[in-house]
Amino acid sequence: MNMQVEGYPIRKRNDELINQLALENNTKSLIRLFETGKNSSVEFKNSATEEKVALKKSGPEPKPRTLFFPVKKRRRRNSR
Repeated sequence: MNMQVEGYPIRKRNDELINQLALENNTKSLIRLFETGKNSSVEFKNSATEEKVALKKSGPEPKPRTLFFPVKKRRRRNSR
């Protein structure tokens, strides 16, 4: 099964890598992946770690956004 993403044919085996990079919010690596179309995970792993090292040098990492908001628990009144 070939997916067409912005004119680049992506093979099924890249889906895991795409999902992983998307989870890490690593757009540069995703763009690189779409441009090359290769399944060289080593190349992207290295680039991802380099970017993380650069982020650590520049400052603290931004906190990941939570997808769900914490629900306040209702207080139970003392029933007599």
